[in-house]
Amino acid sequence: MGDNLKFMLDNDKDSFFIGCEPYINGVANLISKLKENDYNRVKIFVQDVRVLLELIPNNFFSDIIILFPDPWKKRKHKKRRLFNIININLFLNKLKKNGEIYFSTDVEDYFLEVKNFFTNRKKNFSIMNSDNFYKKPSLLYLTKYAKKSLHRGISPMYLVIKKKVDIL
Repeated sequence: MGDNLKFMLDNDKDSFFIGCEPYINGVANLISKLKENDYNRVKIFVQDVRVLLELIPNNFFSDIIILFPDPWKKRKHKKRRLFNIININLFLNKLKKNGEIYFSTDVEDYFLEVKNFFTNRKKNFSIMNSDNFYKKPSLLYLTKYAKKSLHRGISPMYLVIKKKVDIL
């Protein structure tokens, strides 16, 4: 719905942002909230983020934020997850050295799968919030999906990863 992107635009006046959203309702919601002075600092890509990543040069992004992607809970569908082994590497190649990835979900096995990927590759990455995965990073907004999780009695989990190397 663009809530987090709008939050970041309001709280970081120096950065430029690219939001990816294939669903028109989310795009329309964000556009309706933008102020005129936001227009020069945000671009909206209305397709799957993987299409954009194929077009962007490596080491381009300072931060990549992936909030509550579809968890594809059924075992036979897990390969469709946005944050899977193939796509994680695509995201990481587009991230600058010392850049960070912010990932959140309310599905424990999805969270553990992503966390374990980075835990097993400690020399290239640091998990920045290993002391508390339930604390929302201040960079992020409490999104609609985070609120829905909390309403259901499920605490969202957050993972903040810092890339330590230029080339993977």
